[in-house]
Amino acid sequence: NPSSAEQAHAAKERGNGAMRQKNWSAAVACYTVGLGQLPPAAFTTDVSELTFLRSVLAVNRSAAFARLRTWAAAVADAEEGVEAKADFAKAHCRLGVALLGSRQCEKAYTHFTKSLFLQEEYPEARRGRNECLAEMLRYRSLRAEARRRRRFVDAKRPKGTTRVFTISDVHFDHRSNEDWTHEIDDVSFQADVLIVAGNLASTKGAVVRGLTTLRSKFRRVFYTFGNHEMWVHYGEADCYPDSIAKLQAIFEACDEIGIDVVADAVCEGVFIVPL
Repeated sequence: NPSSAEQAHAAKERGNGAMRQKNWSAAVACYTVGLGQLPPAAFTTDVSELTFLRSVLAVNRSAAFARLRTWAAAVADAEEGVEAKADFAKAHCRLGVALLGSRQCEKAYTHFTKSLFLQEEYPEARRGRNECLAEMLRYRSLRAEARRRRRFVDAKRPKGTTRVFTISDVHFDHRSNEDWTHEIDDVSFQADVLIVAGNLASTKGAVVRGLTTLRSKFRRVFYTFGNHEMWVHYGEADCYPDSIAKLQAIFEACDEIGIDVVADAVCEGVFIVPL
């Protein structure tokens, strides 16, 4: 339906005008009208012109929501923009901005980096990626805050009530090594701590499987990465544009399955400090 597409485009231009005037709420309204006027084909089929217009409207509205500091809406719109056109550098950059504003610098880093892969000369994406790296070091993200809340639960655990074991280079993605890991006794180490000091596996999936298995064997598992984890395999390249993005995805999985990746006490006077 050319007329509805034209109406959507006209609404986009009105929204752009409102953005230039810094009338963020009016811009949101205009882009919303534009999205509502798109024909169904923009949402159901791969019609390049329509899906691109849908992506532009969504990421532009995301930018307006970001100006209003309405971060959840900004994230949702930018995600829609990426879904509509995954090779649109601006969509990934807008998602990065929204995630960074939401204190999710780890995920934001991935999208800023994807944006730079698609458009190397993109100053906003480069600044965003650099800010993500700085925020990771400042340790102020929601994920970092959640880790801090879990710390020191064992600080008063009496000395002599736990043992600390260390292992590295398990290479869980080799079948014989995976079998060996599963054969560790399920009961004998439930009061103890394990340090996994890198090179657990090469793919993120194998790392998570290995850590899940080891977590079931020990009271606590501390993990740090090795060079093998930092390889981005061919099958992972669509998800992780570089090693830092992959590392952050591994750390997110660690949080979900209860693996420690930051310094913490395991009993009175004993701290484990992953580097």
